Amino acid sequence: MAKFTKGHSGNPGGRPKGLSQYVQKLAGHNGKKLADILWTIATDDKEESRDRIKAVSELFDRGWNKPSQGMYFSEEMRPLVVDIVTEADVRRRRRQDAE
Repeated sequence: MAKFTKGHSGNPGGRPKGLSQYVQKLAGHNGKKLADILWTIATDDKEESRDRIKAVSELFDRGWNKPSQGMYFSEEMRPLVVDIVTEADVRRRRRQDAE
């Protein structure tokens, strides 16, 4: 495994600055245009099956969130469940704790 020098990025180029804002400007901030394209691919019988399946998968992941994924570790091979928490989840939890 490669070791990185403290204080230096392992990916010095990183994501180009302003790329996400540019994509959002092209597609609209809510991503509706991109979702429409995925829907068109998913429902077009003329598209390759693998492309339709990928489009459906992307729509599921964005519309209903990706399912929790487990990673196995230790000699006992017990699953480690990693949940993705959104800012909305954190705000909701804070409201519940305040009540």
